[in-house]
Amino acid sequence: PQMSRVPGAAEHAVAVKPIHLFNERWLALLERVRRQPGKTRIALVGGGAGGVELTLALQHRLRSELRMQGRDPNELSFHLFTSSPHILPTHSAGVRRSFEAVLTERQVLLHCGRPVTQVSAKALQTADGQTMAMDEIIWVTQAGGAPWLQQTGLALDADGFIQVNAHLQSISDARVFAAGDIASMVDRPLEKAGVFAVRQGKPLIKNLRLSLEDAALRAYRPQRSWLALISTGDRFAVASRGGWGLGAGTGLRAKALANRGFDVVAIEPDPVEVMRATAHLADTNAQVVRAGVHELGEVMDGHCADAVVLWHVLEHLDDLGDALGRVSRVMRDGGMLSVAVPNRDSLEARVFGESWHAWEPSRHRWHFDERSLRLVLGEAGFSVEEISRRGGWGYPSSLAFSLAPGLDPQVNPGRAVAGRTLAAAMIPVALGARAAGRGSQLVTLARRT
Repeated sequence: PQMSRVPGAAEHAVAVKPIHLFNERWLALLERVRRQPGKTRIALVGGGAGGVELTLALQHRLRSELRMQGRDPNELSFHLFTSSPHILPTHSAGVRRSFEAVLTERQVLLHCGRPVTQVSAKALQTADGQTMAMDEIIWVTQAGGAPWLQQTGLALDADGFIQVNAHLQSISDARVFAAGDIASMVDRPLEKAGVFAVRQGKPLIKNLRLSLEDAALRAYRPQRSWLALISTGDRFAVASRGGWGLGAGTGLRAKALANRGFDVVAIEPDPVEVMRATAHLADTNAQVVRAGVHELGEVMDGHCADAVVLWHVLEHLDDLGDALGRVSRVMRDGGMLSVAVPNRDSLEARVFGESWHAWEPSRHRWHFDERSLRLVLGEAGFSVEEISRRGGWGYPSSLAFSLAPGLDPQVNPGRAVAGRTLAAAMIPVALGARAAGRGSQLVTLARRT
């Protein structure tokens, strides 16, 4: 962490790295809390994922220690300081709200928009001039380059990291390559996240070999989004990655995504389904919008989605090319598209023939097998990465209503309970078809190219 910019921080605060030094101070803090009754005030400086995670982890462990001793866990008070107007500035609003709620519930005092400007042995001062007494101050701000890099003569960025081009090659010395946290890409600034460091390994090795052969180097292209699991300090974590859903139906799938920290916009044209989805999503941060595919541009209002879910949507659309084009235009380059449609090549479709429930001529405009789905998505500019013919629970409702069309709630709402009971009974059969790779729906993962 960059401590040299704040007077007193290097002398009186504890940096999380190098880890062996932090571990020594942590063990000393743990022992002090165990042996000394009374109030202990702990400040953490840095509102990114590291600062939030460490705050919650320290609090969980230390409060547990006091409980085991029969002491009051509220002897401990935790403060989290950040210069940003909110915590987790690089994550979605939904993830931020989730952690703001967790921190508030656990009585962590948030000091957002209050950069720490000076540190002393038992206190810190913020930019607004306020001085606060603290027993322990832990520094978890943005990382800075190792001091020895200043002696290399290589071009460094403002934070002291080696500046590299798209080939992971130093911009000042073509003989030097760098990857991971020590490197700073000039053309594409990246967070200091392990997911980038891991994926840079392969192109780094490739370019080292190519450079020895005096051959043309290969460009490293980092992913535009990634899944981050941010711990809440106990046995749980929040998954952070942007995304939204089209064809929200009852909203249960959107709710599952929202509860895992995704920033979700659920879009559904049917007013009845919108009401049901709104009810299911009432206790989440997801948005429900009544709209159709032709209104995607207005709904997104210039924003781009990292991921789009079209769950049993394509078969209902009149103009596939136009609809997928609109979806593509509101997605980021490299964004992921998840699609589910009935599988016309399934064992179930062949057994029931014209009686197969998923034909649904009054509602389904299109029917797909694996080849035709690949073709449609490819023409729309999506590269199919995976197609599974197993999907979900094997789509038991399709099997149930092929056997007993009169129990389909869409046809006979009064028999809905009986229909759901039959569908539940069909799960083992549907799972058997799924295991054989002949499930009655196709689930596809494709990337916007």
